[in-house]
Amino acid sequence: VNVIRAFDLSEKFKVNDADDYAMSFDSSYAGWLVAFRMFMQDATIRNVWEHAKYHHANPLITAWVQFFIIGPVDQNRHFIVDHDAEWVSRANLILDKAVQAYEQKQSAKKYKK
Repeated sequence: VNVIRAFDLSEKFKVNDADDYAMSFDSSYAGWLVAFRMFMQDATIRNVWEHAKYHHANPLITAWVQFFIIGPVDQNRHFIVDHDAEWVSRANLILDKAVQAYEQKQSAKKYKK
């Protein structure tokens, strides 16, 4: 809850906004949000949240957590596995592009000589 407040995530990502929901998977805060989702898959942590939300949050934060954190986990029990596979795929794509750019740069240097 404190991270949500500290980064003002409830203002950056609006509840029930499809664009913000999509952006939550691909923003500079995606790592935080995935970590929250991963923690909420654990039954003990989820149970603690379900009891503590009435004392340490407010209705807006509770709705926000439900929409952005618990919702994706409940909709897909394999969320973390699927997320990790997508993350690795995207990272590899970035690395492949970097290698291609480097090779093109090296090739251009050879032709200049």
